Amino acid sequence: MNSEKKKKMARLVERISKKMESIQTMPSALADRILKFGILSFCILFFGCYMGIRMDSLNFVFWSIAISVFGFFRAGRLLWLAERQEYDTVEGTVYEIKGKHSLGRMYRIGLQLENGQTTQLLMDKRQRFQIGKRYRFYFNKKQEVLSGIKKLDVMLNVNSFYGFEEVE
Repeated sequence: MNSEKKKKMARLVERISKKMESIQTMPSALADRILKFGILSFCILFFGCYMGIRMDSLNFVFWSIAISVFGFFRAGRLLWLAERQEYDTVEGTVYEIKGKHSLGRMYRIGLQLENGQTTQLLMDKRQRFQIGKRYRFYFNKKQEVLSGIKKLDVMLNVNSFYGFEEVE
C-alpha cells in the first residue's frame, strides 16, 4: 500500500510540474486575462455570499455562486485553449488609427504585417495603441462571419478577442 501511495504522489507531482510548465510558456496577455477572470470570480463568490448571508437573502447567495461558477468556467476554458495553443495570432506594426475621436465604441487600426501586407482591425476604444509600435493580437480560431456587416460581426463575436501585447 505504501508503494502505491508513493507512485500516486509521484504521478501527481509530475502532472503538476507539466501544468506549471505549460502555464509559464503561455503568452502574458492570455495569462493576464485568465488571472483577472479568476480573481473577479473569487471576489464575486466571497463578497456575494457574505452579503447574501448578512441580508438573509438566499437568492443573492445563489446568484453570486452561479455568476462566480460561470467566471471560473470561462477562466478554465481560456486556460485549456491557451495550453493547447488553440488561438490565432496577428502580429504587426500599427501604421494608422481611424475613428479614435468619433462616436461609437470601436475604432479601426491599420496593421502592417511582416510580409508587407496590411490589415485592419476593429478594436474597443478602451485599448490604447501607438502608431509605429509593434503588437501581437490573440484571437479565437473559430471566429465566424455572421451577417457580412463588419461592425455588426465584431459586436456579435463577443469572445473572439483574447488580448494583445506589445512586441519589443
